[in-house]
Amino acid sequence: MLVRHIELPLDLAALVELRDQLSLACADQSDDFTDALVLAAHEAATNVVRHAVPAGSAPTFDALLCRSTDAFRVELRYPGEVFTPPTDIDAPDFDTCREGGFGLFLMQQTVDTVDYDSPEPGTARITLIKRFSD
Repeated sequence: MLVRHIELPLDLAALVELRDQLSLACADQSDDFTDALVLAAHEAATNVVRHAVPAGSAPTFDALLCRSTDAFRVELRYPGEVFTPPTDIDAPDFDTCREGGFGLFLMQQTVDTVDYDSPEPGTARITLIKRFSD
């Protein structure tokens, strides 16, 4: 069941709408559940804005927020090539003073599934799935 489709500009400041809409859609879930899903979706969307969309492409990307009886799914669709993450993502050193580089690890740690694919030529998708607790 589709909860919401959001068209987002390729602008980090605009990601607040994604966070707000996810928080509303998960209002009946625990804060831990909602915070984890929001963190993963924000990290994925940040990667799309910073790294994934080729120059000259559409200035927006799509977020689909989908809820079923047992899980919440966030799909980010954007123009470009599918990202292939490294097979082993080690825990980063959070004590270092660097900006960025934690997103892939955080996504893996906060949701149950992170998948990268291409639903159609020229379009890439990141799918995040977080199951509801029993």
